[in-house]
Amino acid sequence: MIVKKCIVKLKKMAARVIVFLCVIVASKGIDINSLKLEQVVMIGRHNVRTPLTDGLEIYSSKQWPKWNDTAGMLTTKGLRFESYIAEYISEWLASEEFFEGCPQKDDVLIYANTKSRTLESARVFAETVFNNCNISVQHYKNLSVFDPLFLPILHNKTEAFRNQVAQEMQKKLSEMNLTASYAELGRILNIEEADICKKLYMCDLNSQQSEIVLEEGEEPNVNGPLYIGNAVVDSFIMNYYEGRPMNDVAWGQIETDHQWNLLAKIITENQNIRFNLQNGAKDIASPLIKYVFKIFKFEIPKFALFVGHDSNLNSVLTALEFRPFERKHQFEPYPIGGKIVFQKFSDKLGQYLKVEYVYPTTKQLRNCEKLSLQNPPQRIILELKGCPISPTGYCPWMSMLVLEGYCERRFKLEQVLILSRHNVRTPLSKNLAEFTPKKWPKWKEKSGYLTAKGVILEGYMGEYFTAWLQKEELLNKDCPSEDNFFVYANTAQRTLASAQAFVSKGFPDCNVTIHHTSESKDPIFNPVIHNNSAIFKLEASEQMRILLKSLNLNNSYEDLEDILDYKQSNYCMNEKKCDFTKDMNKIFVNVGFKPNLEGPLKISKSVIDSFIMENYEGFPTKSVAWGLLTNNKEWDLVLDLSKGYHSVIFNTSLVAKDVARPLLKYISHIMFEKQYKIALLMGHDANIYTVLKSLDIKPFILKNQHEMTPAGGKIVFQKILDENTGCFYLKLDYVYQCTDQMREGKKLSLDNPPEFTPLQLEGCQLEENGFCLWDNFVNLFYGVIDDN
Repeated sequence: MIVKKCIVKLKKMAARVIVFLCVIVASKGIDINSLKLEQVVMIGRHNVRTPLTDGLEIYSSKQWPKWNDTAGMLTTKGLRFESYIAEYISEWLASEEFFEGCPQKDDVLIYANTKSRTLESARVFAETVFNNCNISVQHYKNLSVFDPLFLPILHNKTEAFRNQVAQEMQKKLSEMNLTASYAELGRILNIEEADICKKLYMCDLNSQQSEIVLEEGEEPNVNGPLYIGNAVVDSFIMNYYEGRPMNDVAWGQIETDHQWNLLAKIITENQNIRFNLQNGAKDIASPLIKYVFKIFKFEIPKFALFVGHDSNLNSVLTALEFRPFERKHQFEPYPIGGKIVFQKFSDKLGQYLKVEYVYPTTKQLRNCEKLSLQNPPQRIILELKGCPISPTGYCPWMSMLVLEGYCERRFKLEQVLILSRHNVRTPLSKNLAEFTPKKWPKWKEKSGYLTAKGVILEGYMGEYFTAWLQKEELLNKDCPSEDNFFVYANTAQRTLASAQAFVSKGFPDCNVTIHHTSESKDPIFNPVIHNNSAIFKLEASEQMRILLKSLNLNNSYEDLEDILDYKQSNYCMNEKKCDFTKDMNKIFVNVGFKPNLEGPLKISKSVIDSFIMENYEGFPTKSVAWGLLTNNKEWDLVLDLSKGYHSVIFNTSLVAKDVARPLLKYISHIMFEKQYKIALLMGHDANIYTVLKSLDIKPFILKNQHEMTPAGGKIVFQKILDENTGCFYLKLDYVYQCTDQMREGKKLSLDNPPEFTPLQLEGCQLEENGFCLWDNFVNLFYGVIDDN
């Protein structure tokens, strides 16, 4: 049994300190008259905007109100009302004697997302609170993209974590009850007369199921009735806030608070399913929370406002585990113009935190009421879980700082080992002409040599990995020492040349040694059988035979015969073996030799290997398989033969562990014993296949690739440190260039990266962060090596 060695002390120690201090504050109370406001940080939502969704006409045949601006733009009313909120904040700060006159520029940060509605809200706020003080709004340099600080996406890209979030979203969706809300909305829309009913046959929102949408790089979302309902009700609410006549708000069909609450429940459920997630919120909100905690730690600036969206407020409140609270006099869950206000106070005894949700009521918004200390917005005191507040809403400041470790895991890359396959080479088989009467494309290089295109592609990989490792702060801009970067390559020309291409482009003008043996066959990489026992040969052969028998390749065989015109080939005519589906495959398992097959599957593999390399090399499409592989479906059909061959010879447990053992021992030596910060091992597809099978990697799919072990592809073992807990974890990725990147020779960069496919070990349980504990991985690895 694998025992976890990582003991997490931070939470327990911090929790004891917080509880002790909180009990003192809650029981004795605080003299609020002696408190001084030291620092304010606000996270706010923009003000009134136009509806986000165009094309609402499909949901109702009634005439929709017209807006002067395009979707999602701050309105004139929104500008005015944000200034009213700012005037109130200005009065409040003055009452606390927070600033004397204009503050120094370093004392104020107004930072907004790149959307027009957030930038304009921030601008009018800054101009109102800091009138004539020359305080500008800060923002992300590229205004054409969503600022990563506010972008509500999942940053943890592991499949396990994504599945956790998907399950949580699905659970919330299944528990949702919007029957009455959908019925009321359908009535208001008169949906049976709408185009969505007449053309798309959605005539009852309750008759359709909503579905979660969770795509990499996109914010968590839903489709179906919940998406539709959210878009429509959002329009109703914005029309209401804008102050339009009630006949123009939902065509005068909303007359009571009960109706508003029914409809607003759709907005609330949409927000909760997407962002009120126990695991997801901490990940989604981590960039913004990290920024906020940096301000708290360094106590600079004195005042900060972040202007974002309802998704930001939702995910931050959820991530920090605030206790549930009632939003009085509001229908929206995260009202327009609302702000979470973190306030740091001090007295002679210490420092304290007070958090309030400050937002306008629906009445104040609709009537565009000026706000002031005499007519304030709502101020709801919020309470952090685990720290009871005093009667006036205060808890120890230390609790806020410790919470950073609860809501955000800070992972630091400590060590990387890269097991790589060489890049594009010429075909290995020298007798391809025997299998077809057609002419094969000519190559400039010898059989099995790295091509000029392969050198370029591997150079791109080297440049990318250097940029990535520098970004992760595992490397700096200087030339690496051998302790920091160790390279070992097999002795074949294609592996040595690939290593040289990686190093020369990744580390130009650096004297990086590429280590290799002087032997003609390097025993570390040589994929041969080592076990000389008769029982091993018998059992290994039987496992290969069972796997071979399980393959269903007749359609693939027939397709390849047609492509080759195989029945007209010399091999068919001379050997009288003319039918791939009927000719026999023969298995070979011999000590000192590579496990092998003879027969139609080996012939197929050799032929398809040439097709693949022709495609990577960029030969004209009419020259790649003579123009007879024109789409992914056709490629996948013949590639099943190549995958079948490699599975039979390398993908059985006995053979894989025996073949891979020397390489696994070497990996353990340089990764666990020598502990090079970065190591690159350049080998072959046989090495990739057998290592993956030996470690019992769960099934995976490489997107946008035909091969299972693409040329230039890399298994990347990453040792990462959770700085909060001191625990080390394994992150395992398959990093590779997709087929189009290779064929078109696209340069790689941090903006155009190769593909990353997360890999999981069957025997290494994932923690809640989606990673496997490093010590568990080390034990598993040594267990594989010692398994005879």
